[in-house]
Amino acid sequence: MQLKKIIKNILPKYILDKKEPVYKFISYLFLNKEGLKGLKCKTREGMIASIPKGSKVLEIGPFFCPLIENNGDYDIKYFDVLDTEQLHIRAVEWGASTEKIPSKIDFISPVGDLTIINEKFDYVISSHNIEHHPDLIKHLKTVENLLVDGGKFIAIVPDKRLSYDYFRNISSIAEIIDAHINKVVKHSLKNIIEHKMIQAKPKPIKHFFGIHGKKPNLADLKDELNNIIDEYLNSEKYIDVHAWAFTPRSFKDNIEILNKLGYINLELKEVTMPIFNTFEFGVILEKNK
Repeated sequence: MQLKKIIKNILPKYILDKKEPVYKFISYLFLNKEGLKGLKCKTREGMIASIPKGSKVLEIGPFFCPLIENNGDYDIKYFDVLDTEQLHIRAVEWGASTEKIPSKIDFISPVGDLTIINEKFDYVISSHNIEHHPDLIKHLKTVENLLVDGGKFIAIVPDKRLSYDYFRNISSIAEIIDAHINKVVKHSLKNIIEHKMIQAKPKPIKHFFGIHGKKPNLADLKDELNNIIDEYLNSEKYIDVHAWAFTPRSFKDNIEILNKLGYINLELKEVTMPIFNTFEFGVILEKNK
């Protein structure tokens, strides 16, 4: 009982006072690398640092916390579903800071249509975006078309083992291909229910120590469940949720299969593992020449 108290309350507070090397050490100590060799812990800042200065970069969905700020280091352009003014309104509604919202959103599509962009980029980057696309293959192919030959796609992706997706099943290649073949354009009722009602509540720091909380019992939430079903059946409004749940291993395996089947021409060059007290991993995909 005393050990559980130390793990739950004392150790996390001690670790949070330390610097990145300690975070990485704890990641390796507590988080399963899923049999992947040479897997490194990297922050999102570490991933972005691999981009050469002066590169032409497109960031998808910067919202109020862009991965790259427009400070002259890169030829950066932004794509979002909202313009700058709308992003400010949304940030205030969320109680988030508006300080880093880009002063200009270069490409805007309310439905998230990247095909409106008629330029090529050395790098395309996004954070917590890839898992939202109902047709993952279509999204990857669209990003591929925005890259020059040899260009790279850097994505920051939530690790379902450490996030509110903990209780969801890992997305399979069958589901990914099925969504593409059937040209899915909106989220399934299954994904909406899982996203909204079967969430794990603990913060990432607790997931690292195996404290995942209790899985919600939908039998106790029948009114909320009925409301979600009614909204899905009776509204044409797009409901934005997570379509996919990944771990570093599952993402790697799915990308390799999609390449072998010829669905995409993006080769996985790097996959990282989450750093302690975060719930995300990074991937770098390169467009083959």
